[in-house]
Amino acid sequence: MARNTIQLVIALLGIGLLAELAWAQGQGINSARKKVGLDGTTWTGQQTVAGLEKFTLQFKDKGEVTLVDGLGPIQGTYKHNGGKLELMFEKANLSYKGELKDDAISGTGKNATGGNWTWKATKGGASGSNLVGGADKLSPPAKVTPETLAEFLRKQGLEPTEVTPTIGGKYCALEMKEDGWKYVIEVKVHQNGSMWMIGVLQQTAEGKRPDSDRLIQLLEANDNLAPCFFFYRAADRRMCMKLEVIAPDSQGFRNDLTRMQNAVRASRTLWSEPPSVQRDR
Repeated sequence: MARNTIQLVIALLGIGLLAELAWAQGQGINSARKKVGLDGTTWTGQQTVAGLEKFTLQFKDKGEVTLVDGLGPIQGTYKHNGGKLELMFEKANLSYKGELKDDAISGTGKNATGGNWTWKATKGGASGSNLVGGADKLSPPAKVTPETLAEFLRKQGLEPTEVTPTIGGKYCALEMKEDGWKYVIEVKVHQNGSMWMIGVLQQTAEGKRPDSDRLIQLLEANDNLAPCFFFYRAADRRMCMKLEVIAPDSQGFRNDLTRMQNAVRASRTLWSEPPSVQRDR
């Protein structure tokens, strides 16, 4: 009788231990289920950046993330450690840091020029993407305006100088050195939404008129350089090259910037070597 009692107690204890173990395993499974990764998720957010308040974050595998705001998509990388999240967009010199809690993120952002802002995002939402024909495609970015032009250029990894002339709208000036060349290019957005690049070339000496033969050569070259073309700017006696940015998004702008740089180099013998765009020696 005593032996049977002892065996019964041992059996009950065993059942209790198994139940406790099962409960513990269940808690671990539930905990793992609650710990959802960011890969494949979209987050809708707001930030304290004038003109670019709304944005989305699209997290992909291999630590990649896409930021979509009014200036178009930007590719970057991210690190996720516990509740800490860091997003890095090196090409645009932007970084975002935040605290992740359940389905919400909040934090701060900064750019290379020292600008700081706050941001927050929640999981889900579709602003910044549309499902078209079963495929996830980015919606067209908002048009760049004179007010958002400088930020747009900074997101391309450029360092624009904002210029507000006495007459006319403000614009941005870029001074770049690439492959042994130095360029000065003005970027303007007109009221109708069109964007133009102006390569600043040779300046005619004060009191002198540009050589007529040289002007004819430049006009003849326009046919081969199209869509880039030369023109003379009388206000500062400059020979310039102009190009309309047909697709003023990140990729379209970069393509046209490269197109103008190539045209400037290819036509150097026509406009000589001015101080503003010249080969570095």
